[in-house]
Amino acid sequence: MRVSLRPRRRGVAPVQAYVPTRAEGAFYEVLMRVSFEHAYYNLEDGACPDFSVQPTGITAALMKSLSLVFRDEGTGFSVLYDRGRKGALCNFLQRQGQTVDELLPEFWTRLSFLLVPRNPYFLNITNLPIDASLTDWRYYLTNMEAHGAVLILLNTGDVVTKDEILPVTEQETVVPVDMRFEYVEARAISGVTVLREPCSPTRDYGNGRIVTQNLNAVHMDFSTVPQGKYTIGRVTHFGAFEPWQVGVYADDSLSPFAFVDLLFSQPKDSAGGIYPVVLNPSGVGGAVEPVSYTLAFEARSTQWLYYVVQQAASDPFERLRIESESGDISFNGPFFPIELPNGDEAAFFASEQALLLRQQSPYNFRLLGRHAKGSRREEEILKRMPVSSAAQVTPKSDMLTAIRARAAPKADGNSTMYVYV
Repeated sequence: MRVSLRPRRRGVAPVQAYVPTRAEGAFYEVLMRVSFEHAYYNLEDGACPDFSVQPTGITAALMKSLSLVFRDEGTGFSVLYDRGRKGALCNFLQRQGQTVDELLPEFWTRLSFLLVPRNPYFLNITNLPIDASLTDWRYYLTNMEAHGAVLILLNTGDVVTKDEILPVTEQETVVPVDMRFEYVEARAISGVTVLREPCSPTRDYGNGRIVTQNLNAVHMDFSTVPQGKYTIGRVTHFGAFEPWQVGVYADDSLSPFAFVDLLFSQPKDSAGGIYPVVLNPSGVGGAVEPVSYTLAFEARSTQWLYYVVQQAASDPFERLRIESESGDISFNGPFFPIELPNGDEAAFFASEQALLLRQQSPYNFRLLGRHAKGSRREEEILKRMPVSSAAQVTPKSDMLTAIRARAAPKADGNSTMYVYV
């Protein structure tokens, strides 16, 4: 088997997850590729190694039946197809067409993947809600939102934002109802109803005894449907569908960060997006136009906080200040004394600007001060102050709000560092 693929970015060596059914004479090419880019990784040209990728069980079975190959490339993933079976792939997709709400067939066949974080500090370095728990929320991404020309983005805007986060749909979801509703339904992204439960179920006990129970909550069991995005809604007695929740049902045991749906082709005429297969309107065959998508993340900016502790054995300094090499970043402070949990007293500084986090920080700060005794000249106490690492980022705390009243840049996180001199 010859595989025509050269990963564009550095990262973990690719792993071929499935052995195609046709090994002899097969020539594999990329059908779809998704690359992860993150502004934090300035030493890696933006290539982001923070996710492992796993196809859902249904996707794995579908790929095997179509002789597709999945590769986790370390900083993204790709799906390969046998060029010799292009016609078979297109005809299979044509046969999957289904009529939903319109007269023309719609084509919703897709591959679904879980992005599982392998960097525990991913949210620390990424400009996304820092306190969004993966047990309650999940990002949903799809090539139905893909856009761009040279660089085709999978995210809806220039980068992934909080607008792409959805609540987790539990395997057993409880939906509140009242007398206005007849059914509770769950609908897939195609609009097809995959689950329906009555709000007033009846039970026949025999001998003409039929009991109707009016419920105030309906239990929906999602274990019988594929993982994916679903709209749960309540249907009135007049047939009106009232959405209750749009969420993502996925394998919670993996605690995925995101769920990705990649459709093979445009599902219907009114749909946007960019797809690798163009189906012929005649209903037979089509063309394959491989697509490389980019999933882009923005680096987080935080307020940098320094606690400077003068050790007892050192010659004390006063009139401390922090100076930036570039001159365009300033710090308020010192505010002191601040008592630390270990009993030490520290001079406290807070940046007036929100500072970007980078794998290799562009910032260079130095600590200056004057000896309390002897020479009164300003001296360089520390040539290079430490810069923030991903592990030092925490949600913004109100504990020091009064002290930081003069230093409140727009940032939802802090980078806290302790310096002993």
